Amino acid sequence: MALSRIWSFRPGDPDLERDFEQRLALSPLAAKVLARRGVGSSADGRTFIDASLKDLSSPSDLSGTTVAVERLNRAIALRERILVFGDSDVDGLTGACLLARMLLALGAICDVHVAERTVDGYGLSEAGEAQVRRREPAILVTVDHGVTAHAAVGRLQQSGIDVIVTDHHQKPEQLPPGLAVLNPLFLDPAHPAAKLSGAGVAFKLACGVFETLSAAKKQDPRLRQLLREGLAFAALGTVADVVSLTGENRLLVRHGLKQLAQTTIPGLKALRTFAKLDGKELDAEDVSFGFAPRINAAGRMGQVDLARRLLLTDDEREAMRLAADLDRLNQERRALESRVHQRAQLKLKESPQDSPIVVLADREFNAGVIGIVAAKLVSQTGKPVLLISTEGAVARGSGRSVPGFDLAAALHLARAHVRSCGGHAMAAGVEMDPANVNALADALRQIARERMKPPPPATLEVDSETMLHQITFPLVNELRQLGPFGQGNPQPVFAASNVELAAAPRRVGQDGAHLQLKIKNGPHVLAGIGFGHGPRADEIAGRRFALAFTPRPSTFAGNHGVELQIADVKVVEAAAAGR
Repeated sequence: MALSRIWSFRPGDPDLERDFEQRLALSPLAAKVLARRGVGSSADGRTFIDASLKDLSSPSDLSGTTVAVERLNRAIALRERILVFGDSDVDGLTGACLLARMLLALGAICDVHVAERTVDGYGLSEAGEAQVRRREPAILVTVDHGVTAHAAVGRLQQSGIDVIVTDHHQKPEQLPPGLAVLNPLFLDPAHPAAKLSGAGVAFKLACGVFETLSAAKKQDPRLRQLLREGLAFAALGTVADVVSLTGENRLLVRHGLKQLAQTTIPGLKALRTFAKLDGKELDAEDVSFGFAPRINAAGRMGQVDLARRLLLTDDEREAMRLAADLDRLNQERRALESRVHQRAQLKLKESPQDSPIVVLADREFNAGVIGIVAAKLVSQTGKPVLLISTEGAVARGSGRSVPGFDLAAALHLARAHVRSCGGHAMAAGVEMDPANVNALADALRQIARERMKPPPPATLEVDSETMLHQITFPLVNELRQLGPFGQGNPQPVFAASNVELAAAPRRVGQDGAHLQLKIKNGPHVLAGIGFGHGPRADEIAGRRFALAFTPRPSTFAGNHGVELQIADVKVVEAAAAGR
């Protein structure tokens, strides 16, 4: 059940908002949203709205790019074998495939390898390193991993394989001893490319190779089309990895979504068809709920090569067959996830209730889906959660955290009990000896007691108060210019006070989880849907209330092209206190 939050109204700047209205021809509400996204002038506002690819920084801004490009060009000329080794998630897969497509089009001898994480572990594990040696490349390019694999990179480099690491995870004190390391975390934090995803870094490297081509080759329609398709791949990886949609990430996703809607890549077209998104103007949520789960299902279900083949094939029929397989795998993944979730609930009841972190281990936990289940348990418990699958000789864990606790750093502090670990503050993974599970759990509990900061109160950032008559279809179109929306560039949220129901509330969805409303404010009536708010139907029936919402293009009939996606509801008696 969705719970009510504290509403925090973003501070405004009336003078700046008026300037946006006049110089950028924006409505008052759209001007408020733009001003409250950190845009400080009308010139910056125009740049933000236009989101031109001409504003992308040079690939050479990423340290290591020039060396990497020179080596790849030499390998193409000398017909040396290149192995692109991507991580098994959407970010790694899309980044590896977009880079390989560009290299292949330039005549490279190039393979793509993606490890089965549930079997071979993460990145350049022992199994991953063995796979590289088996293929005997002259060059290894990692995508979305490798920056902490010092020992493996060193061994491969010493054996005569030039290693180019492209990653966006940790910023290690010591770089891996490869030929070149490309990581946006080494840029100034204010640099527009400082938060690139793994696929974003791969796109930059592909652009770097393209920029060294002769003027005649740069005009080759096939190569130019490949670069445009690279935007679609980069958008998929960027959104799926939930990196900040600010700076260059926003540019890549804005243009990548447009390219995804008109792509010529058979695998992307097939995925779009199975996600029932053909003919739609795509947004970031379409990636999160349509494309990404199907690609991720391959890795989670131990068949990651299906996704690799899908993203690389140029055969339309093969693409449709592979996409159908991924669609089926995604359904199986959902069923497996449900079983693991049920098992985790039982284990949760047996775990120490006073522990600041939840650590659960079980042979029945499937390593491919425990990350998703961990995220659900975080929502349920409000605590960091690490789930560990102890099936097999190597235990594999995946965790999700809460604000105020860096899970990746905690695992690093407890590294005496693990073989390897990595990830982000909010999501991390681990490989270990099953016999060390209890010792790791004890260590993490102690670290959490010492280091966990009190979680901030649950808040909802609201852009502006409004009246329902101001929520129009032209406003929705204006707001789209400020997207794509996601992490770092959240959907606009407005608040309307003293509204009431125009019809009885309806609980819809499985077990009535969601709330369907018709809301009126004076004579103006709009339809809305509140995901997870179904149990609150009785609370607001017959009451006046305040509503926080995001306006969306309508999927209902009779409401003039706009519907409200409800973020929160407060009955009038509680609305003033909540603010």
